[in-house]
Formats: sequence, structure tokens, C-alpha cells
Amino acid sequence: DDLALIHREAQRAGDIVRSLLRFARHREPVREPLAPDTVLNDALAVLEHRLARHRIQVRRRCEPTPLIMADRDQLTQVLINLVNNAIDAMKAGGELTVAVTPCAEGVAFTVSDTGPGIAAEVLPRIFDPFFTTKPPGEGTGLGLSIAHGIVQAHGGHISASNRPEGGACFQVVLPAAPALAAEKTTGPPTAVAILHGDHFQAELLAQALSLLGYAAVDATDGRLNGSPSAEVAAIVVGPGAPPTALERLARGRHQATRVVAVGSVAAPPGLAWDATLPPSYRLDDLHRALTGGTV
Repeated sequence: DDLALIHREAQRAGDIVRSLLRFARHREPVREPLAPDTVLNDALAVLEHRLARHRIQVRRRCEPTPLIMADRDQLTQVLINLVNNAIDAMKAGGELTVAVTPCAEGVAFTVSDTGPGIAAEVLPRIFDPFFTTKPPGEGTGLGLSIAHGIVQAHGGHISASNRPEGGACFQVVLPAAPALAAEKTTGPPTAVAILHGDHFQAELLAQALSLLGYAAVDATDGRLNGSPSAEVAAIVVGPGAPPTALERLARGRHQATRVVAVGSVAAPPGLAWDATLPPSYRLDDLHRALTGGTV
């Protein structure tokens, strides 16, 4: 029994230290274009077994939303903290409702539970560091304050309230990724081809390009056979792009076609990038790179 107690307290001390480090580090988020529902799925996957263990039913609602520019790990941590908070309020079972919806300010993440709710005197302090209503040994008082800090660093805001039917509700609102299409000249969308080793990342990149007013296509599978300049005005190359695709690009590229590399990608012989962006980039930087501006 004594050994079990020591083990539990050591684990708790480790949790406190890790939370303190995350809270004190103030790491700037590394933003990338993200589909909001993927972040929600990440968080629920991490907590799947804990939800089942407490007999909590999950109701999920994901509506079509714009992309957001966010640090995937940090935003997942926010949702994990909120869902964990809901689980702690429903240890005898209940219903968790999570939603991703569009809103006037961008995208809203909502996490609500059927627990006892939040006392009126607690609400004003709910996001304060080290503030907790949990019994000693069951909480560090940092989960919600860390979530608050991450959301603020992303240019958003987080709020807590009680539902009329009972239970607590937390909402995170983040701005949508900026749409820069208005800066482009009117007319049909400019076609951009994507060469990337990860089709999922290529799809996210295509969605980001659509926000800029481009018509993007994942051309990694060979749809750029022949002269790419006849079909597209620019090409974006990402990590893991197949060497054969890059070789075709080097052979068939027209001088008028801009080629932009995203991340660490080595150019094959006979080909040089017109611009290179770091793995974390802003949409306006991508737009400038594709149009020949200074990044």
C-alpha cells in the first residue's frame, strides 16, 4: 500500500511539473492550415478509453467550417483539457457534447457536459492559474489556465458558462485563416499544382490555397505529365515529393511557371526554387511567394 501511494504521488508530481513547464514556457505556436474537425478527432481519440471507462456517451457535431491557422498539438491540448474537465464532472456517467461550427468570428469549438455545472462564485476565476474546485490530489489547477493561454496566443478567446438544462459549457472561438482572394485580380482562379509526399497534407494545402482564391490540384500522382506550364501558373512542392515527379517538373517546367518549396525540400538538378517557405508559414506569405512578392 505504501509503495502504491508513493507511485501515485510520484505520477502526480510528474503531472504537475509537466503542466508547470507548459504554462511557463510560453512557446509561440507553430501555425499551419488545419481543418478544425481533425483537431477535435485527435483529442477524442486520446481520451477514448477514459470516456468509455466512465460510461460517458459522446455526441459529436461537425459542420462545414473554414480552415484555421493553428498549432495542431497545442490546440489538441486545449480540447483534451476541456474534455478531461467534463469527464471529471461526470465520473458516474453522463453525456458529452462536442461541436465544431462556423461563427461570425471564424470557428467555434464547444464542449458541454451533463454534470453539476459551475458555481456562480467560481465562474469569474475558472481560468486563473492554480485555481481548482477538485479535492486535494485530484487536480493541479493549471489545465484551464493553460487552455486559456494557448487560445489567446492563437488570437481567439475561451469562455465558460452553465447550460439552462444543467451542466457546464466551454466554448473556444478562433479566427478563420485569412482569405486573401480579394487581393488577386478578378477572373478565373489561378491554377496551382501540388507535389507532396503526404496526400493528407496535400489536401490541407489545397484547402489553404482555395482560401487564397486559387484552384489547386494534387499532381503528385503524375497529372503533370508533359508540360506543366500549359496547365498551371505555379507549383508548390512539399516534403517527400516523389523524385520522379520532380524530374518531370525539371524537364517540363516553363520559365513562366513559379515553383515554391514548402519545408525542407532539395531541388533536383536543373531546377531551382523561386521561393522557399519554412514548415510553419502564414497564408499571406504563401500568396506573396506564388505571385512573385517578397516573403
